[in-house]
Amino acid sequence: MKSRIFSFLIFAGLSLFLLMSSMSFVKNDELVFADDISNQIKALENDLSSIEKDRLKAEKELKAAKNSQATQMALKRQYDNEISTIVDLISTTDELIASYDIEIGNLETKLTDLRDERDEELESFDDLIRMTYMYGDESYLEILFGARSFADFLTRLDMVSYLLSYSDGVVVGLNEIEVELVETEKELIDSKTSLEDYKESKSTLLSDFEKKSAEANALITSYAKDVKSAEDALKIIEDSKKQLEKDIAELAAKSKNDGTPYSGGVFIWPVNQSRNAYISSGWEWRTNPITKKKEFHNGLDIPAPAGTKIFAAANGVVEKSAWYGGYGNCVIISHGGGIRTLYGHCSKLLVSEGQTVKKGDTIALVGTTGMSTGNHLHFTVYEKGSTAVNPWNYLNG
Repeated sequence: MKSRIFSFLIFAGLSLFLLMSSMSFVKNDELVFADDISNQIKALENDLSSIEKDRLKAEKELKAAKNSQATQMALKRQYDNEISTIVDLISTTDELIASYDIEIGNLETKLTDLRDERDEELESFDDLIRMTYMYGDESYLEILFGARSFADFLTRLDMVSYLLSYSDGVVVGLNEIEVELVETEKELIDSKTSLEDYKESKSTLLSDFEKKSAEANALITSYAKDVKSAEDALKIIEDSKKQLEKDIAELAAKSKNDGTPYSGGVFIWPVNQSRNAYISSGWEWRTNPITKKKEFHNGLDIPAPAGTKIFAAANGVVEKSAWYGGYGNCVIISHGGGIRTLYGHCSKLLVSEGQTVKKGDTIALVGTTGMSTGNHLHFTVYEKGSTAVNPWNYLNG
């Protein structure tokens, strides 16, 4: 677009040079041809209108994408489209501003030339007034018939004809110049108003560009962060799950023939010993609060204040009392017969591996370590060493 303007200005300058002799009101040989500039402005304004329509369309698509809960990357593409139209608008507006600057320069030069021409005509008009004053109140007929000879008559006739023609020309010329002055001054005012409007529009567009760019960058940053967080969280959970399954299988193999039978009976509640306790996540399918993915929850999440005591659900031997991946600080107790219980996300561990515990002994304190979004106890029951089962089958009433 800029190269088109540059080529046009060169052409306009050459055209102006060739037409200079016929333009009585133009005296600056560097002046750009005004009519061509006006046509260029109209063409650019048409371009601006077309791009503005594209921008409005892009905005509608952006809103539609948001309303339809489109993905963040789809939203980013919509932002890119809108930013592209804003850049086009700014570029076209810059060209319009440059063109109006040229047109205003042309008009100001034209006004100067018209005023000079008017001053010259006024001087001629003053000469006419002085000439009329010299002849006093005599009419043109009196001047003619006052001739003292035929030769004097012809001389007076030429003078009267000149005076009549000259006076009419001066008056008509002055009127035409005044009309053109008024029109040019109005055109200059309109051009200056348009120039200021486009400058204000450019300022708004630049502000909009910065805003949309910041939103788009924030969207990408948020998207990348969310994806990374979700991937990291998923990996931690998957790694923890694999490690947990491996450790449980090893523990199951180790104690498969340990000769310690499960003594039977129901478990006590591991936190407040109340079956009416609030369960935030049960033995069920749910959306993981961290990865936002659908998964089966293999235990009970029991919310409780940080530091609340956690009790051994039944008699047994502590097989694990350490950090355990996604479960954070974790305790695993073997109750014999392949039955195990897991207590996850503890803030503090109060037992050691190999320690014998009795039902109701305090083994840890409630916390939110590992992959956790708040203080609670994650409680899982395993049969056959590593198969998670519904804890409700073992909890007392």
